[in-house]
Amino acid sequence: MENIEFWKSFAKCRGKFVTPEKDQINKHTKQKYWSLAVLNDAARNCFGDEIVYFFNDMFMEEQVGCTLTLIHLKSGERHEQLTFVDKVKKTERGCGTGYTYAKRYCLRGLFALGDPENDNDAQHEEEPAGTANIDSIKADC
Repeated sequence: MENIEFWKSFAKCRGKFVTPEKDQINKHTKQKYWSLAVLNDAARNCFGDEIVYFFNDMFMEEQVGCTLTLIHLKSGERHEQLTFVDKVKKTERGCGTGYTYAKRYCLRGLFALGDPENDNDAQHEEEPAGTANIDSIKADC
């Protein structure tokens, strides 16, 4: 196994992680979510002086994202995690929003933070399409 010292330290630090309260509300959906600032604070608090991390922004034609690099200070061992999100708007502001989303999702994944409130699969059970529905769709086409 690679990065043994890193993963030992990460496991110890992860045990100190305190899931923060969601501090933002989406003005369109009215759902609460974690801001990047509150997730960064929670990560820094649990890592203390054992692990440092930083983000590098990544840019592609249709996506933006980040690489999260974590470094174990005593051993120098590191771990990198890559996250991309689709660009909704191809403007500077749209790209900036995408970078922030990617960083938030990266930290959420790192700490296994699920969000059943925003998980469409958890909120809605899909019913199989009946023959009548399929025939209706075919007729509309």
